[in-house]
Amino acid sequence: MPEFSCSEEARTGSKFCIFHDENYVKDHYVEYNVIKRFEEKVAESISKNKPLECIGYFIPPVEFAKLTGKGFSQPVYFNKATFYVTNFDHAKFSDEVRFTGATFSGASFNEVTFSNEVYFIRATFDLVNFIGAKFSSRANFFGATFTDWADFTGAKFFNEATFRYAKFSNEANFTGATFSKQAYFDEATFSSNKGKTLFNYITFEQPNKVTFAKSKLSKVSFRFSDITRIRFDEISWGGSDGRDEFTIIEEEWLKEQARREQKGEKQKVEEQVSLEDVLSVYRNLRENYEFRLRYEDAGKFFIKEMELKRKYRQLKPKGDNSLIPNIKYVLIQNGWLRRNFSLNGLYYHFSRYGESIWRPAAIGAMTIGLSTVLWLTQSDPTLQPSLSQNNPSSSNISNFTGTDYFTDSSHLLKAFERSVADFIPLLSLPSNIKVGVIDYIIKIVGGALTFGLLIIALRRKFERKYTR
Repeated sequence: MPEFSCSEEARTGSKFCIFHDENYVKDHYVEYNVIKRFEEKVAESISKNKPLECIGYFIPPVEFAKLTGKGFSQPVYFNKATFYVTNFDHAKFSDEVRFTGATFSGASFNEVTFSNEVYFIRATFDLVNFIGAKFSSRANFFGATFTDWADFTGAKFFNEATFRYAKFSNEANFTGATFSKQAYFDEATFSSNKGKTLFNYITFEQPNKVTFAKSKLSKVSFRFSDITRIRFDEISWGGSDGRDEFTIIEEEWLKEQARREQKGEKQKVEEQVSLEDVLSVYRNLRENYEFRLRYEDAGKFFIKEMELKRKYRQLKPKGDNSLIPNIKYVLIQNGWLRRNFSLNGLYYHFSRYGESIWRPAAIGAMTIGLSTVLWLTQSDPTLQPSLSQNNPSSSNISNFTGTDYFTDSSHLLKAFERSVADFIPLLSLPSNIKVGVIDYIIKIVGGALTFGLLIIALRRKFERKYTR
């Protein structure tokens, strides 16, 4: 673009023209001469087939599509311009458009079409809508600031989309948007206090070229979007309390929904979420991190997924469902027994869903220890145990001796040997040992549980270590 020099005449008593005098435009932009002159500039650009140069202009409220008719085929330069409630709905731009450093005080770009490159570099938006907008070439929002609601619902980015260093200070909505090629959200800032950002029902046609890096996504939702192959680098998810960096916003909605259902409060429609919705996002994140060989973080998302299954379940609602409109299931928080003694509960306590090595190792050590103590209290560790000191005469049953043999090293060694032989699944017991029910119980606990959980945990650890 050539160096810009304003050709407009300065106002009487001012060194600025009507478009470069901020105070004048604020007080008089509704006057006929300001809007009329802007319309003339657009018409002149079209008729002479020359670029529309409005650098640093203060633009009055206009409906751009009405000024340009079927489309605008010339380059447009609105760098550092200020727009007052300007409507670009349905406008069509065939050549490049530059809004670098522009300020928008309430702008609408609904169904607008940009056939060539468009630049919103370091632009500032108040309320802005890009609903159904089409970006056929590069769309560059590098460093743009969205101070209030930003709506990109159904927008289509057919080429590279850049939101690097963009700042979403309030709510933003990309629901139903399509990203056909590269999309960069590196070091973008998403609101963590005032609002949420929705990337729901997104189509990522080339997910390997979509990146979120060095950002906090605690208030970003990816429901119903396939995020298994997009790139997350140095991302902090984190709950609202800041204590758990792997809690997604959908889980917070779920917990709030459960609280409201329990108290009989009416639900917030926009935040209704099913248990399966949340589990699906966690599964997608786990698969994503596994694909990137980031197994430690993938394991944490797996734990979050399993914890939700342990703590909640969904049931079909009965009776009056007026408090939960248009929802097929009611979220139920599991009771103490179900949380701790269901299969998921036991799996958690015994091995943290296969992610812990020390838990099954501790169970194994406790099993051997308790078994050794049991055999130490018997007069003969090779016989069947008894809790009585006066057993009837039997060659298969020992007598209970309490702590009498606790300091006897040979007795301790025999007790320990039988415990280890019982504990190791494939190790046969010596022929002189009278095998009984207790031996089989120890083998089941040691073999089927402890060793099984240890194998699962060790396999995951070694996979993570040697497949990087």
